[in-house]
Amino acid sequence: MEQQQPSSAPRGPVGRPILDESPPATRLEPLLDALARLGLVALFASLIWIWPRLPEDVPRHFGFDGRPDAWGGRGFVLIVPLIALALYAGLGWCLQRPQLYSFPWPLTEDNAPRQMQLARELLRAVRAWMVLVFATGPWLTWRVASGAQQQLDPGFLPLTLGVLVGLIVTWLLRMARAR
Repeated sequence: MEQQQPSSAPRGPVGRPILDESPPATRLEPLLDALARLGLVALFASLIWIWPRLPEDVPRHFGFDGRPDAWGGRGFVLIVPLIALALYAGLGWCLQRPQLYSFPWPLTEDNAPRQMQLARELLRAVRAWMVLVFATGPWLTWRVASGAQQQLDPGFLPLTLGVLVGLIVTWLLRMARAR
């Protein structure tokens, strides 16, 4: 594959082309945003429903096998939405600053718009997945705390991490093909 030569167009502080405007949103971006917002709504709705049903002591940490290995007061469940909101807001902050993105290959005037679109999609996909994972937190905590189940499904952590890694690898491959 032949390497594209950078043009003499204005370049930013790290040698990237300066785009006159942000590339337009892809069709997938608003769907991923809606999915993340839906996850936040589900998280808070489940928390409101679960809160009066929570016992005083709830699991606050689960081991790799899904068994609770630390217990605490029910207020600990409130940390889950705070983490989800921090992830949502932090990745939203990153979405507004594409000049901070790092790419493993040179950006040119030709490939920069598509690379930026794919990077935004990746951030939105990770944000949606992580919010959905955290949306299950209060419900799963309640299920174990109430005795409805003894532990999380042992596949929960491998599935969560597998999907996250799968998203990242998929988008990196898409980005590599678009360079």
